[in-house]
Amino acid sequence: MVVCPGRLSAIVASKMARCFSLATAPRRAWRPCYQERRAVMVELGDCVSPQVEVLDMSRPVQGQGGAMYPLLLNRVEAGGPDFVLDINDEVLIAAPDVASVSAGKGVAIIFLFSLVPIDAAILKLIPKMAAAGQANSIPVAVMVLALLLSVAVGINVFNAVRSGNRAEPLLMDRIERIVTVFSKAGANTYDWRALKPFIRIVQIVHAAGGAVTYQLILADVDEDTGVVRSEFIAAKGDLIGAGAQRYGFFKQFMDGPHDGLPKFQIVSPRMCWAKQLAVSIWTGEMLRQRWMGEKSWTPWLVICNMLWIMLITPLQVTELIGAWISKGPLGLKETGPWPGRFESMESNSPLKAKGRRYAEVTNKSKSLLQVSMTLGVIAWMVPIGLFLKVAFL
Repeated sequence: MVVCPGRLSAIVASKMARCFSLATAPRRAWRPCYQERRAVMVELGDCVSPQVEVLDMSRPVQGQGGAMYPLLLNRVEAGGPDFVLDINDEVLIAAPDVASVSAGKGVAIIFLFSLVPIDAAILKLIPKMAAAGQANSIPVAVMVLALLLSVAVGINVFNAVRSGNRAEPLLMDRIERIVTVFSKAGANTYDWRALKPFIRIVQIVHAAGGAVTYQLILADVDEDTGVVRSEFIAAKGDLIGAGAQRYGFFKQFMDGPHDGLPKFQIVSPRMCWAKQLAVSIWTGEMLRQRWMGEKSWTPWLVICNMLWIMLITPLQVTELIGAWISKGPLGLKETGPWPGRFESMESNSPLKAKGRRYAEVTNKSKSLLQVSMTLGVIAWMVPIGLFLKVAFL
């Protein structure tokens, strides 16, 4: 059986997204979709021979976080997001969802900075109105409330940037046959032999529309009653990469042999500033490859790189600030330092040959990046200075 993961994931996702989009439709509109959801059977012609059953939609299990469906497909192959934090022949440290630098946190920092001139303008205006005999007027009361609300919102945003989206790693011990999950609630240990794979389908709805994402759930379920004794999120993302392929990797590591594992990347939860910018969503793949030395520079690419970095300097600077003030991943004290296990393995270990670290940003690229960001800061000082001047008038 040959499976094309990209096409398989796209087709299954489109089918499930169409089903969930009928949530507000009349009840009769669910009938054809319900039949489609009974079993996620995907036919891709030559790509799948003859069919691949990914989920068993006919046997949903009600877990602590909602309905989930047994995962029937697991594949030991490279694909999906990188998730290995550390590894050796006995222990695997994996993260359900790794985000080294969050662009959303950078945007939140910009929002925090935008509150400063607004609050300063209010603080400057209130004494003037009080001196004019309007201290007890409604406009002054509204401005005071706005100021208090701004401070409260700023504190909440700062706390969200600092403590939000922290990696909650899994420690998988193949000798003891246990899995330990480090979360905000503490460390919880589970028996690997009792865990079964499930997929929870999560619909995200926003103003622009909706999207469907998937969570790989490892759960201990009573076979007689169907009651979920315990569960935890082992991966987040698409159905194939974070579902079938991720569980296939876990199962192969725990049950062996390790020769059957695919090649993988060692993810660093803390990177230097240059590498953090290299993996940022604001950096295109074309530039990222040059920064890492994977491809050579050309004169026009150097110019394009400098112009692009100058343009997005505010986004990059605030993203670095967000990464700097963010707390590190959970469980690092108990399981780290990462990737100490991987580095200490013998060179003839199969895992040592399969794993590799992310490339470093070259010295030439670092120098180019520093010059570009310096020019960007100078260029952006003019509009930012004008904005602050208007705000403090």
